[in-house]
Amino acid sequence: MFYRLVENYHDYKGIGRSFIQDAYFDQFRGDKREFRRRRRKEFKQVLQYWFDSIELAEIQPVSAEKFQKLCDLCREMQEYGIECEVIVCDYSPLEDAYEKAIEFLGIDIETDGDFPLGLEKNREDMKQYLNDNGLCPDIETAEKLTQRWRPTFAPFAYVYVYRVGF
Repeated sequence: MFYRLVENYHDYKGIGRSFIQDAYFDQFRGDKREFRRRRRKEFKQVLQYWFDSIELAEIQPVSAEKFQKLCDLCREMQEYGIECEVIVCDYSPLEDAYEKAIEFLGIDIETDGDFPLGLEKNREDMKQYLNDNGLCPDIETAEKLTQRWRPTFAPFAYVYVYRVGF
């Protein structure tokens, strides 16, 4: 099982999401003088939250304590108006995450340990197979997609993706 803090304002809800791409900096765009005057301290705090989230999510081994701290960071980020969530992922179905409720978002297809198949250039062709989260709704659909679109040279894995409920 692995978990991470990710942005939550695009249609795609899979493992290819990152947090720093847009979620932080969209909050701080605008007039530079205004930024310096009102947002500088807030931005530093948010950036520190982001660094903390990387440390909690990427340093192995995962643990219930690190997971809870990441969930707490997510809540604090949301208080700053940043649309984010904690996702939990595994290569097999899960019932919960450290006794926290989770909501099934779908199955992503990880290619060669890199980005998910759903983010490749064929995405428009795949859309009919994907749910509202941009993910496969079930394992059967995921298997159909890999048979049809998987490059012959790229290994793949099915990743079950869940949203953590607070």
